Formats: sequence, C-alpha cells, structure tokens
Amino acid sequence: MMESHTDQRNNGVTSQESAPMVQWEQVFHVLTTHMVIGVALHTDRFLYANVALQNLLGYSQEDLFTMAIWDLCDEPSRTQIRTVINTARNTLMAVPPSLLQWMDEQPALPSDDVPPIRLHMRTTLGQWLWIDAYVTSIAYQDMLVSVINFLDVSHQVQLLAQVEQDEQRFHETLEAIPLPILIIQDTCLYANAATRQWLGYTDEALRQLRPNDLLADHTADGSLWQRIGDEAQRGRLEGDTLPRVAIRTVSGHQRWARVTMRSIWYHNDWAVLVIAADLTAEVRNERVLQKTTDHYRTLAEIDPLTQLANRRVLDQQLAHHVHAKNAKPSFGLIMVDLDHFKQVNDTWGHDVGDQILQEMADIFRHNVRHQDLLAHYGGEEFMILVHASSLDDGILLAERIRNAVSTHNFPVVSHVTVSMGVAMCSPEDTVQSLTRRVDQALYLAKHQGRNCVVTMNS
Repeated sequence: MMESHTDQRNNGVTSQESAPMVQWEQVFHVLTTHMVIGVALHTDRFLYANVALQNLLGYSQEDLFTMAIWDLCDEPSRTQIRTVINTARNTLMAVPPSLLQWMDEQPALPSDDVPPIRLHMRTTLGQWLWIDAYVTSIAYQDMLVSVINFLDVSHQVQLLAQVEQDEQRFHETLEAIPLPILIIQDTCLYANAATRQWLGYTDEALRQLRPNDLLADHTADGSLWQRIGDEAQRGRLEGDTLPRVAIRTVSGHQRWARVTMRSIWYHNDWAVLVIAADLTAEVRNERVLQKTTDHYRTLAEIDPLTQLANRRVLDQQLAHHVHAKNAKPSFGLIMVDLDHFKQVNDTWGHDVGDQILQEMADIFRHNVRHQDLLAHYGGEEFMILVHASSLDDGILLAERIRNAVSTHNFPVVSHVTVSMGVAMCSPEDTVQSLTRRVDQALYLAKHQGRNCVVTMNS
C-alpha cells in the first residue's frame, strides 16, 4: 500500500516516490541491458553490471556482486577510483580529487565535459584493459550510488603507445644522422644533435627561436620562412630545396647551407622537416677562388700604373663593337698623346713622368662618361672608345678633355698639353681601318702645332 505524502522520509526518499522508482529501475535495466558499453551501479561494491560490462571483464553479475571495482584495478587506478566512489556517496556529481581545483576555477563547466578516469582493470582471464570510467551519482533504492559507464580504450592506448614508440625511434634515427635536421612550425620544435653542434644552440634555446631568428640576413630573407610556413601548413612541401641559405650560429658567425624541406604531420599539425647540407667550406673556397680570379683578372686587364683598362681590353671591346656595329649605337675612337713627353722624362726623370700619367688618367676619369671605355694604350698614349651619336659629339668630348689637361697644374712641370685625334666608326670599317684613321688624325694634330683636336672622316 502506498503511504501518504506526509510520511516520514527515509534517507531523503519517500515511500510515495518508490513506485516511480521501481518503474525507473525497470527502464534503467532495459536500457543498459542493450547498451554496447559497460554500465554499473556501485557503492562499496557492485550493485549492478550490465551484459556489456560482464562480457568486457569476463565476470558474471553474481561474481561482480562480491567485488568492488577497485578489486579489479592496480595502482594508481585503485586508489583513484576508490576515492571517487566514496566522494560519489556524498555528492551529486563525483569528481576526481585532482580535478576539484580545476572544477572550482570552471564553475560553469557542464557535467558531460568532466574528463573520465583512466583505469587499468583486470579481466577474469588475467588480461589487463585500459578503461575510461565516467562516474556520476544518482538516487537508487533509497541511497546515493555511483553510476559508472565503462569504455574500453585499450586499443587507443596501445595505438598511442605505438605512436610514442615510433616517435621515439624517429627521433633516435634523426639523432644518429650527421646532417643538421630540424622540425619547425612557428618555432623550432626539434633539432637533432648535428644541428645543435653545428649552430651551437642548446635544445632549450632552439625551442625559443623562430625560424627567421636563424637567418643571417633578415633583409634578404625576411619573408622566407613566412612563405615556407604558408606552404607547409597546406602540406605542399615535397622536398623543395633552397640552394643557398645563410644561417646564423649562436656566436653570431655565418654558415651556409643547402636546405631541403618537406611537409610532415607532427604532433597533430603540419610542420616542416628541414634537412641542411653544410656548404660553409664550399662557399669560403668559392670566395677565395673568386678573389684570386679577380686578382689575376685585374693583372690581365688593368694597367698597373694608371689603373685604367689596358690595351688588351681595349682591343677586345673594339673588336666586339666593330663586329656588332650594325646593332650598336654609333661609336668612335679618341686617341690622346702627351706633347713633348720624352722631354719630361729626360728632364725630370721617369718618376715625374709616371706621376703625370697618373694625374692624366684622373683628369680623363672626371671627364669621360661611365659608358665610355678609357684605356692606357701604351707609353704616353691613351685611347677612348666613345659612344657618340655623331662626329661632333666626339669632337666636343675631346675638346673638353684637351681643355681640362691644358688648364691643370701638374706637379714639377706645371703645364702639359695633349694632341688628340677623333674618328667615328663607319659601316665599312674594320678594327684595323678605324684604328689607322684615328692614328692618322693624331699624327695631323701633332703636325698642326699640338694641343689641338683633329678628325679623320672615313
């Protein structure tokens, strides 16, 4: 018989509520019997275990009635679940002690976001399973009990362990490779021993660096890693190579490397696997070779006294221009000869003569355009391969030079003049005919009183 609503409560549950409770218990059993995950009711022992949990653990419900859940666990799972169950008997929601402070900081967190308890549980066959247990509290048969949902995550745990083992082997392999190797996202996630030795950084220091921090030239390559990062995030790097990159070491020195990059999936995100081949010795050797080559080229092409191009360079350029005269703008030659230079050498010596030639070269430099070629032709003779649109332009340049020389105050001798011949290249000219005509023009300038400019038409 159902008692009145005013009857005394027993543990917070009235007899009037018992009929709905029976109906609820029947529904609960029907539902949980057909569930594919384990479900149990528990206080200090199992009160109920559905078929899925019995099959999972290999125990019958009768066997489980004699046990507590912690009897099936090893440490630290045993202490953890025991604490949670005891807490569940006094609270509406059972929460692992380690989560209590976190829950206090997150008071609005829904109950279904509470993390499960990871248990290590033994089956009747002695096998061990990894179980995620979700614990809540309900009123059941006039008392508070824990409702526990059991989810077998053994396979996921094994996969995770395999992933961790594979990652460890991956890192061990990278550590054994003598080439510098990095894994980069926004920062350097990993660097092998060869990288640390090559650059001088510690592991911790590298993890604090952004990729651009390793570049020796931020001005030239400031957007380099940004572009690489954009491609890497799309998984598009498939062995892309940067042929030469300047890298900065911890001491500030510069090293050179050929960098190969590939997109890899690392820690649940795209990253860049960077393999560097050290080119530092190669680059240094190239620079030494370039300096040596430049030195010998200077010896072969530059007149040591005046630092102007020598006759060999002039002959090469003149032959090139004459050969391509139909495709080139108009050009011609200006030949310059110092007047009475033998007298200078005989009177004041060759040292004074050399000094005058050097100052003469400086006067030419200040008056000849950068596109014109100025050469010391030999002795006291100079030649200018001049780009001019007409003979008049060539004469104008020659007169400017002649005037600059005649008004210059030279050391010791004070006053020096030059005679000059001008000839423009014609379609019929060869190197020999053009050179002969400018030489003839200079000869006439000498015989017309020196310190003048004479032209010779074709």
